[in-house]
Amino acid sequence: MSSLKNIRGEPTFVEGIGNIYPIKIRDWEKFDSSKELISVKKEHFQIEDEKFTNFDVILLSASQNHGVLDKFKEVLKLTLKCELIELQEHNGRCYFLIGNEETGRIDSDNYDVFRSTVMEQNLLIEPKVYKNPTVAAWAEKVMKKRAEGGISVTLEDKITTVATMDGRDFQDYDDYTYYQLEAKFERISKIEESRSQSMMFANPYADFSKMKLVHFAESINLRKDPYKDLFKDSSKQSKLEQGVK
Repeated sequence: MSSLKNIRGEPTFVEGIGNIYPIKIRDWEKFDSSKELISVKKEHFQIEDEKFTNFDVILLSASQNHGVLDKFKEVLKLTLKCELIELQEHNGRCYFLIGNEETGRIDSDNYDVFRSTVMEQNLLIEPKVYKNPTVAAWAEKVMKKRAEGGISVTLEDKITTVATMDGRDFQDYDDYTYYQLEAKFERISKIEESRSQSMMFANPYADFSKMKLVHFAESINLRKDPYKDLFKDSSKQSKLEQGVK
């Protein structure tokens, strides 16, 4: 998928499905309450059967909880921009019929493509699966500790920051995609970081010989992996896993 397609807020066409649209800020709260259905996969439910697909997980969850079905339909309506979503069955195979221009469908054959597209468009991160429960508990503990020591920045904070820097009203960003807003906020942050460092470097009495000046236009990873460096090196994770066997 082209990165320019994401920054321009353009849909991605997938054969058999149709256009998949990135979520706009005006719809983000609706999507936010259901997006975990897209993020998870069968490994999160300890399912290792190769014949069992990620789409099957959605169907199984929906059969057990009608609320899951409603949430998944909402995700489809938002990302495919259509109101008619029907769960149908043919020759023992279930699929979601999409009432869009393509009259496409979501099934076990194309769901993973749909899922990866939506995740990339909307900067979703797949929760990491740790097979060992002790390692999983340790990772959760470290991430919680990180969150406590970090700076809390909400979507509202990002909108107010971008709007203030632009001199625009908050509602002017309703038609921005979530990807576009994140890209703009992160670029503003990078520019401000570079500007602050430049001012410090101008101090003739300070030693910045070991400090690298941040370039305001350097590449930004919008899908930062929150699990990166939870274990400082792979050997520590291996020792932890071995210690609980």
